[in-house]
Amino acid sequence: MATALDQIVDIVITQSTAAVPQAGFGVPLVVGPKGFSNSDVLRYYSDPKEMLGDGFLTSDAEYIYAVEAFEQTLTPELIGIGKRTPAVAQVDTITPTAVNLFLYIITISGTDYQYTSDGTATVSEIVSGLLALVNADTNCKAAATGTVTLILTGKTPGDGFTTSVNANPNLALIHTTTNNGIQDDITKILTAPNGDNWYGLALCSNVVGDILQAAALTETLKKIFIAASGDSAIDSGSTTDVASVLKGKGYKRTALMFSPASYNAGMDAAWLGGQLPQTPGASTWMFKSLTGISPDSYTGNQRATLIGTPGVTTGKGANIYENTGGVPITKNGWMCGGQYIDVTVGLDWLESTMQTNVFALLVNNPKIPYTDKGLAVIENAVRQTLKQGSDDGGNGLLDHTSITVTTVPVASIPANTRAARILPFGSVVFSARLTGAFHNIVINGNVSV
Repeated sequence: MATALDQIVDIVITQSTAAVPQAGFGVPLVVGPKGFSNSDVLRYYSDPKEMLGDGFLTSDAEYIYAVEAFEQTLTPELIGIGKRTPAVAQVDTITPTAVNLFLYIITISGTDYQYTSDGTATVSEIVSGLLALVNADTNCKAAATGTVTLILTGKTPGDGFTTSVNANPNLALIHTTTNNGIQDDITKILTAPNGDNWYGLALCSNVVGDILQAAALTETLKKIFIAASGDSAIDSGSTTDVASVLKGKGYKRTALMFSPASYNAGMDAAWLGGQLPQTPGASTWMFKSLTGISPDSYTGNQRATLIGTPGVTTGKGANIYENTGGVPITKNGWMCGGQYIDVTVGLDWLESTMQTNVFALLVNNPKIPYTDKGLAVIENAVRQTLKQGSDDGGNGLLDHTSITVTTVPVASIPANTRAARILPFGSVVFSARLTGAFHNIVINGNVSV
């Protein structure tokens, strides 16, 4: 989602492996149904006890999740609590005008349903024909009813769909009831005052539909989402469970924790609460103990299904929490699509920081001249940002020995581009290698007498 700042300083980072407010990187958001007594959809707290003054009970999921976030060794300064409103099923109505031998087309979420009337067309015949086509499609998000008006109702409240009709006066479409689901709630939170000052999302819901919707929205944001599920289908040969679906979509901003013991105990909030306050990109999300969260026990076959075998498979791309060597730790610290969480967070930080640093040059100087000397000033800001993100005194995201920054001569930039005062794509280019982290170690040795 482009911002006003993107129009001035546009940072494009291409990952060779599979802009957030700076203050927001350490702030988790918990979204739950309790909400507030007024129209507020978001409030921030520095201590869970403050929530009790706003009507939350110690038994409320939002409070339990907040406690877990603040119970870790390193804790956030703030936590956001967002309001979840009841899901509403979308309803669209379509009324046809009877025309003989006419092709009626309705489109639901990109799929066409076509019905051609006969030589003695009636409205009820047309509605019945379209109704049968829609209901025969088990993948359609809407169910159809009606006799003289086709009524389309979302099969799952909160899971919306799009509807259109072929452009003619013989089909009248009315959007009767607007869908409301978790995506709508998060969007309302984002547009509230200070609604964007958080980075990591946790839901007080383990419903598959909610997880999939929140994951789809998060992929469009510069944020991350930690989901939790205890669905037994994940720990099986199923290919349609939530873990398999998320992995299939290759999401880089959603991580799924599978835990029969603690999926609804706030383990996702605990992981966010302990990790987000870390310097972005400086800490792997593997090997972390979650205070207050009970670990699970898994067999070798279960681990192979859930997290795979190191260097061989990634399983279903889930994360687990279990005792290893007598210590409860998280494994494997990755997103559903296979990218490690610290990489996603670190690259978000790098983009945001570089954008902020370059923008600061533009507003804090009378002007940066469009000359080679002026371009060198911008280049230096890029270098300084990369140094901040390196293992040479920075946050350890990048290998400092691999960093290169190149610029083109200003004279090689087309005159009309210079006249428009635009520094085009390719004029400043950097490359660097991620430091990564050791997760699995093999040591070979030989002893002899």
